[in-house]
Amino acid sequence: MTRTQTYLTDDERRGLAERARAKGVSTSHLIREAADRFLGEQSGVDRLARLRMAAGIRLDRDDLPDWSEVRRSWERSGA
Repeated sequence: MTRTQTYLTDDERRGLAERARAKGVSTSHLIREAADRFLGEQSGVDRLARLRMAAGIRLDRDDLPDWSEVRRSWERSGA
């Protein structure tokens, strides 16, 4: 890994810091994720192929909410 210095606006720095805090990761991690995503999009990586790879990844998880019930509660509350 190579250390890189870049200039950000105050708004960019604040936004990254807030997002990083919310996700529990470093701002550097977010910037690397964004760079990877950008480079992946630029390299012609097939978006549909990535979606197909992700299909069903939550099937065996029991720690996620029942999205149908979440949606119904939103509709009941008018959200």
